[in-house]
This record gives sequence, C-alpha cells and structure tokens, in this order.
Amino acid sequence: MTNRSTTSASRAEARRRARLAARGELDDAQLDENTDAAEPPAKPSLLQRIIPPAPPLAGRPDPLQGFTYAGRFPGAMAGLYVLRQNPLPWVAAALVWAGLALVLPLLPQNGTIFLVANITQYVALIAAGWFGWQRPWLFGVMAAVVGLAVWTAWVGIFPDQYLTAGAERPTPAALGVYYLYQAPVQLLLGFVAGWYGGYLRRRLADQRPTEDRSRKRR
Repeated sequence: MTNRSTTSASRAEARRRARLAARGELDDAQLDENTDAAEPPAKPSLLQRIIPPAPPLAGRPDPLQGFTYAGRFPGAMAGLYVLRQNPLPWVAAALVWAGLALVLPLLPQNGTIFLVANITQYVALIAAGWFGWQRPWLFGVMAAVVGLAVWTAWVGIFPDQYLTAGAERPTPAALGVYYLYQAPVQLLLGFVAGWYGGYLRRRLADQRPTEDRSRKRR
C-alpha cells in the first residue's frame, strides 16, 4: 500500500507540474530539476551487488603528484612512475613469491607445509595490492611477473636440485619458452590478487568511521 500510494503521489505531482509548465507558471529549468529529483536512483547491477564499489582511501595524496610526462604513452609511463615511487610492496612480494616457488618442489606434495606455502604465495600478491594503494592491480601484476622471472633465472643457473633422475639440464631457450607460457597465467593471477588487496583495504577503511560512530552512540 505504501509503495502504491507513493507512486501515485509522484505521478500526480508530475502531472501537476506539467500543467503548470504548460500555463507558463513553471519554467523548464524548475521542471527538469523536480523531474530529476523525483526519479528513483538507479538499481545496482548484479556485479555491484556482489562486489559493492569501494571509495578511494582517505587522506592519501595524488599518486601522480610530480608526474610531468607528456609523451605518447601517458598510461604506461604513469604506471611505471607509481611503481618507481613505491617499489617495496611489489619487490618484496615478488621475492616472497619466487622464494616459495623454489621451495615448493622440494616439499612433500600432500603435506600441510606445502599447502600453507602455496597459499602464502598468493597472499603475497594480495599484500602487494594492499600496500600498493596507488595502483593495486598493477602492483600485483608486477609482483607476479617479476617473481616468475626470478624463479626462472634461478632455475636456469642452479637447475640440479630441481631435475628428476635422467632429466636433461634446461636450456635458456626452453626456460624462455616456459616463461612466455607461464607469464600470462601469473599476470592474470597477479591482477586479481592485487586488485582484491586494494579493494579489501578500501572497504575496511570505509567501514571504520561507521564502527567508530556506533561505538560512540553506545
């Protein structure tokens, strides 16, 4: 009943204003303003309901402050700029990812330690997005791709402990092909993990003021 009465009242108000506008008693600007105000807000999409949008972090400076590049590739250069300004998150995550990738083949494949180490790899990528607030997804991608590069180089230099009995030493060409094959997979994983780390941080930061206000009311 309430929804029907509200809808009827809105329609009656719209008709009344249309009649006033036709008689010249209500100008077009006022008509447009009131019509826009009467329109209900757009319903969120299914994706927005599953993953509600998170606002940017409060109190953070402009990540491109001091960026003066004006060439042909501003997007790519801006990404390199923020990575250079804050290298610790993606470098540390890349080293953690590579170190665990080197340890995993030496662990029992069905052990608890193997499972924890495997999960920690992706937690490191999430942490890169958490601390790389300037471009979370980019920090995750960079950590994954660089970590894979470190792992590939290490295996190429010290392959003996990773070779099974009778296996041949991998050539640089074979390692390069393996890297090119794995890089898109890790790029996707790094993108998702880094984005999630930044999204999670913004969501938690957005909820803190609400929690503080509820505590004060109590």
